[in-house]
Amino acid sequence: MELQDELRRLRQDHDERLQQLQRDRAALAESVGQCRKLNELQVDENQAVKKAVDEFRKENDMLNKEIKMLNDECNKLRMDNDDLRNSCIKLDKVVYGKNNQKKKK
Repeated sequence: MELQDELRRLRQDHDERLQQLQRDRAALAESVGQCRKLNELQVDENQAVKKAVDEFRKENDMLNKEIKMLNDECNKLRMDNDDLRNSCIKLDKVVYGKNNQKKKK
């Protein structure tokens, strides 16, 4: 009787451990599935961020080219303005003469 009781108790312990291990296995499988889904979402998000960074770089390059073009145009306008100022000074000298300008001042 004692052996049968011991055997029954050991089988019951074994069954309980087996059930607990099956619950643990199911929980681990669910956790792995959730981790995979999270990983896939992160990969998708990283790809979207990479695409956005690439687009920002292209836009930045375009803006830098436009800035260079505007700076070049500004420099050209400054030079044109200087040329016009010099031409005005020469024209004043021709129209009013050197002596006339001194009298005005």
